[in-house]
Amino acid sequence: MERMLSFCANNGHAHHWYYADWCGPCQVMHKELDKMTAAFKGVKFAKLNCGNCQDFSTRQRIKALPTFRLYYKGTCLDEITGAKPMQLRQLLTHYLCMTTIS
Repeated sequence: MERMLSFCANNGHAHHWYYADWCGPCQVMHKELDKMTAAFKGVKFAKLNCGNCQDFSTRQRIKALPTFRLYYKGTCLDEITGAKPMQLRQLLTHYLCMTTIS
């Protein structure tokens, strides 16, 4: 789990996906995340199965699944919960544009 934290600290844009195998909306988002990984080359994607890491997900205050967090240089910029592929795509596009401009 410490690798997950260093992952977001050591990469420019890092996207964390918190999910569980039993979660229906998580299964829906799995295919969407595969597409986004291919589309957003500037973002490093990581996923964590909360069913296997309950202590870590509790410390991270994950209250709903799926949860998506976007980090930039170790700072959490935004979070989306639920199966909302269009909103997630818009979030990634927005923050990639904003950090490219600044």
